[in-house]
Amino acid sequence: MFVTLEVNANADASAEQELNRAAMRFGLHVTPMFEGVDDPSLNPFYSVSVPDIATADSFIAAVRRLPVVEAAYLKPIDSAPF
Repeated sequence: MFVTLEVNANADASAEQELNRAAMRFGLHVTPMFEGVDDPSLNPFYSVSVPDIATADSFIAAVRRLPVVEAAYLKPIDSAPF
């Protein structure tokens, strides 16, 4: 399961550092969702793999307090179409 994050589009490199510090407190790792893509409109999006819902909820609550975070939510779990 994954938490999706969006930071302020005007945020600088310190925003990623701030996210990484928050993630480290939970033993998690922040990854850019669109690494290596030249479209700057995709730069604010990050993904964090979480082991369980309790960790996801705690992490989301923590990062939503950061001024650089515009959105943080648990990506819905994929399910079969039937």
